[in-house]
Amino acid sequence: MSDGGQVSFAGLVTRVDRRVAKSGNPYAIVTLEDLTGETEISFFGKTYDTYARDLVDDAVVAIKVRARERGDGGLQFSAVEPARA
Repeated sequence: MSDGGQVSFAGLVTRVDRRVAKSGNPYAIVTLEDLTGETEISFFGKTYDTYARDLVDDAVVAIKVRARERGDGGLQFSAVEPARA
C-alpha cells in the first residue's frame, strides 16, 4: 500500500480513546478488530465530528481510511468516510 493510499476496513470497535489536541479540537483513536487481528484508526476534524456518536465499544463499522507511513516503517490509518458496499 502506498503512502496516502485508501483502503476499507470493517470490524468490531473494541476501544475508543477520545482526546483533545493542543488546538482544542477533539479526536479519537479507535481500535477495530476482525478475524485477522486489530488496527488503530484515527478520527480527526470533520470526520470525528460526523461519526463521534457512532464510535462506541461493540459497534460494527465499515470505514474507508487513508494510510500514512510512520517513521518506524509501519502504517497509520486516518478515517476518511464510511465504506460503501
